[in-house]
Amino acid sequence: MTDITAKKTVEDSLRSSEEQFRNMFEHHDAIMALIDPESGRILDANNAAEKFYGFVREQLKTMTTQDVNTFSREEAKAVRIQAMRKEKNRFIFNHRLANGESRIVEVHFSPLVTGGKTVLFAIIHDVTDRESMEQALRDKEEKFRTIADFTFDWELWVDNDGNLLYTSPSCEAVTGYSREEFLAQPTLLAQIVWSEDRKLFEEHNCTAREDENARHIIYRIVHKSGDLVWIHHSCVRVVDSEGNTNGRRISCRNITWQKNVEAEREKLIQELQVALSEVRKLSGLLPICSNCKKIRDDRGYWGQIEQYITEHSTAQFTHSICPDCLKKLYPETYFENSTN
Repeated sequence: MTDITAKKTVEDSLRSSEEQFRNMFEHHDAIMALIDPESGRILDANNAAEKFYGFVREQLKTMTTQDVNTFSREEAKAVRIQAMRKEKNRFIFNHRLANGESRIVEVHFSPLVTGGKTVLFAIIHDVTDRESMEQALRDKEEKFRTIADFTFDWELWVDNDGNLLYTSPSCEAVTGYSREEFLAQPTLLAQIVWSEDRKLFEEHNCTAREDENARHIIYRIVHKSGDLVWIHHSCVRVVDSEGNTNGRRISCRNITWQKNVEAEREKLIQELQVALSEVRKLSGLLPICSNCKKIRDDRGYWGQIEQYITEHSTAQFTHSICPDCLKKLYPETYFENSTN
């Protein structure tokens, strides 16, 4: 006779554990399956798997993972090897259902010893809706990233304390400094503002934080090359869906060429004004004596017509004598010239 009490206790405990596992396996809401790591055959599946895939349990036990996978047999085997080696335990697959529908699933594999054999215990989650939402979010983020990163103007986002949260790559075209340099030095913008405009810039920063409306200023920065660049700076308070302030959105535009055009225009206007002030012309009615032909000026004095025209225009006189006056005043000279 042999005392087998300890052995029976272990066997009873094992049966109890297996029964608990079986109950949990069969009735859990999560999709579960036991997979042969060598062949990929489905050794067992629970009620949730039967409901999800649309195959009855006995059908599932005659199938392999390849019957539901949408990728090659070689890829499926490589996945099982990784899971058995515990190199990776989480995978995203496309699985086919009995009705032909394809669903995105997240599978968590872990090796499990049962009946003296190591199998793969798979917990499967239907993440189709989650993946669709995440893809929609990624698409949305990509759209706004494209808008922000590829804008011609320099776009920034600073938090409530003035710390830089985002800067578009166009900062390099405007300032000569790269995005990495701005992110490494959050106060770089304030540092490159030209000394004569720094007070204006600082006052703007202090008042803009509490202003709900968009604000605009124009100042100069020192480009990395040393050149002065004119900046049109616009900023507006950023608020979330609950009305909380999340900093400011800033847009900086290089308007140097506009400023140069304005300067050239002002210079041209000044030159034209000087030129116009120097141009004198005669206009209106001139009071002239019908006999001696003297002209009365604005002060009431009578003067020679030559003097008046010289003072009121750019014309200059050279004196000669017409044939009629020559005949009248110097007849002998006139007749000599006419004979010759």
